[in-house]
Amino acid sequence: MTNRKARTALMLIWTFSLAVASPVLVFRKHKVRMWKNHVESWCDDDWPVVKTFDSSTNQTMLSMPGRTYYYTFVSVVLYFYPMLAMTIAYSIIIRKLKLSTMPGERLDKGVAAQQKTKRKVIAMLAAILSVFGICWMPYQIILLYSEWRTNRESLPDWFFSLHFAAACMADSNSALNPIIYAGFNENFKQGILEIFRVVTCRRKRSRFDPKTYGTYNTCETGTVASTSV
Repeated sequence: MTNRKARTALMLIWTFSLAVASPVLVFRKHKVRMWKNHVESWCDDDWPVVKTFDSSTNQTMLSMPGRTYYYTFVSVVLYFYPMLAMTIAYSIIIRKLKLSTMPGERLDKGVAAQQKTKRKVIAMLAAILSVFGICWMPYQIILLYSEWRTNRESLPDWFFSLHFAAACMADSNSALNPIIYAGFNENFKQGILEIFRVVTCRRKRSRFDPKTYGTYNTCETGTVASTSV
């Protein structure tokens, strides 16, 4: 993976992500409802409405099939397909790691270190896949339930609380990934610690007034020293 290939991959990922999310820019509207004591304001999708006549109940049913198909597509493309792809890819990687052996029969420190690294990589891949699946599954269930439920009346009160909890759980996946990487990858951990060290160093340095103190930067050791003028 060269820098050029990495840039191309990132551009394709962002382009595809924007394309998938673009219908929301078109069909999501800001709605307002006037009440006696307050104004209710919210955002909701306003897809084309299709009317169908139900002969069994002699009622005209209103539906938004475009919205149902779109969110089903989003669920498949952004959750079920990634889960399948990562499961297959990670399984191949784990199998390759387990089958790969160094030549020779003597178990020296280098071989032991390599086995330890393999175990950490396998655990990291399993953790990434499990956390992604667990964090996003409740949101997908809520999403598909709201779009494919047989009763098209108003959603029950518990739905909105569960939807909020599921959305928070899904968003937490992005916060958990760096923790997983740092826990299993020493280079990633050192990079995060370096960022915190630089930020802390700059904050400490900014506390000193240059009119009162002469400061010199010792960020190489993670500290800021000052001398009285």
